[in-house]
Amino acid sequence: MKVGIIILQHLKILRTDKTAVIWMLIVPVIYIFIFGNAFKRSHDPKDSTADLAIMDDDQGEYASRLLDHLDSENLKITRLDSLAKDPRLRTLIIPDSFSAKITERQKVTLGLMLKPSANQEATMTVKLAVQKARWRLMADMAEYALQDTMSQAEMWNHIDERSPLLDVKTEWAGRHRIIPSGFIHQTPGTIVMFTMIVLFIYGGMMIMTERQSGTLRRLFISPVNFWQLFGGKILGLLLIALIQIFTLMIVGWLVFDVYYGSSVAGMILLILTFAIAVGSVALCLGFLVDEEDKMVGLSITLAILLSALGGCWFPIEIAPAWMQTLSLFLPSGLAMAGFHSLMAYGYGLQEILPYLGGLALYTLAALFIGRWLLKKGRHT
Repeated sequence: MKVGIIILQHLKILRTDKTAVIWMLIVPVIYIFIFGNAFKRSHDPKDSTADLAIMDDDQGEYASRLLDHLDSENLKITRLDSLAKDPRLRTLIIPDSFSAKITERQKVTLGLMLKPSANQEATMTVKLAVQKARWRLMADMAEYALQDTMSQAEMWNHIDERSPLLDVKTEWAGRHRIIPSGFIHQTPGTIVMFTMIVLFIYGGMMIMTERQSGTLRRLFISPVNFWQLFGGKILGLLLIALIQIFTLMIVGWLVFDVYYGSSVAGMILLILTFAIAVGSVALCLGFLVDEEDKMVGLSITLAILLSALGGCWFPIEIAPAWMQTLSLFLPSGLAMAGFHSLMAYGYGLQEILPYLGGLALYTLAALFIGRWLLKKGRHT
């Protein structure tokens, strides 16, 4: 009963702040909508497209056939009349002797110019498309050479008009690791970031205000023992976090059609361990900072830094290896790794146990420090 009163006091204080709902719910939903749409893409690799500039110096029949095959790929092709001094991100050069050398059965080389700064996924799409077009041209040539009744143009028209002799059906074999994007990344990323912002600011401010107003000192001499007070503070912050997280998850499910995976137990445990870890850190901030401006500034800075390094702003899977490793030492990175495993990769509770363990270690360390600071405050 006494612990419940302390928990409800947190909600009462939060309810009096008119901006709390804005930062807990409205701003995060807007954030998910804007950036979820901005970085939305198909989850099917065969839908990937890429820009390719083509400089055809040959204009021959084999070059034309090669370009026909490239046109059927997922490419945005731009035909060039000349090469600029500053080349495109990806440029295919068909030499002027291309058709002649093929007719004479001589070796000929295509030129594919690639800028290192180009998107690597799009570059791989272009490389594969060029290879496929080359293989299809070789297959056309082989089929034409095996018959003597049709001209080359007639043979190629025949090949284009008939149904494919071989169909290849591709599908995922078991679990997959497509880099999350769109709402499936932005929803957990926003939840993690704004949970830290709200708990660090409001949780820290509550503790700081209670210290400065003497409320915490009066609680020490009330009929509440230390563990009831300590537990009430932690559970109060946990409740605020859970209200925010589950509300945003429901919005993500109903409005943005976000799938949270098949492991309910894994998702619940991940949310609980992350929320209590952040709440424990917020408790420590409340004892360490004495000014409101400093509390707000430190809380936002810390939340933004952890969000950026933990993969809330962009999938950590596309970051350098050192950043991916660093993220696993941060509560935000551990939470995002757990969310991605459950939501995007199809994993379950067993696979996220290391991330839950990391968050639990953060919680224990923060609780130990918070307990020490609370006991210290008892005698000051």
